[in-house]
Amino acid sequence: MMPIENDELHYQFCLEILRSLNFKRKDFFVKLAHDIPYERMIYGWINKMFEQGKTKEETVEFIYKAIYEWYLKNDD
Repeated sequence: MMPIENDELHYQFCLEILRSLNFKRKDFFVKLAHDIPYERMIYGWINKMFEQGKTKEETVEFIYKAIYEWYLKNDD
């Protein structure tokens, strides 16, 4: 369990990333609560980058690249 200060920082970081990716916050978190794989994957990447201390810019760049690679692997 992370301290409340980190929890708030994490939440704000997540919101900034979602805004940068043009995701609607409410829709994203509803889908995440329903365990939708795509949103779960994005949220996992956001968490990973936050834990590594990455910037918003680094995180958005990573996610765009990861999504692109994911689509290439799953393009049947």
